[in-house]
Amino acid sequence: MDPWGTSDPYVVIQLDGQVVKSNVKWGEIQQLEEEVVAAMERRKR
Repeated sequence: MDPWGTSDPYVVIQLDGQVVKSNVKWGEIQQLEEEVVAAMERRKR
C-alpha cells in the first residue's frame, strides 16, 4: 500500500510451467483475483 492508502497490485503466477501475469490494477485490489482466476481458466483449456 502506498502513502495515500491505495495500492497498484499485480500478480505473477507459475502453473504447470506456464507463467500468467495480471495487468496492474491502479489504485485497487478488488478485481485482481477475478482476472487471475480467469487467466488460469483460459490456460487450462
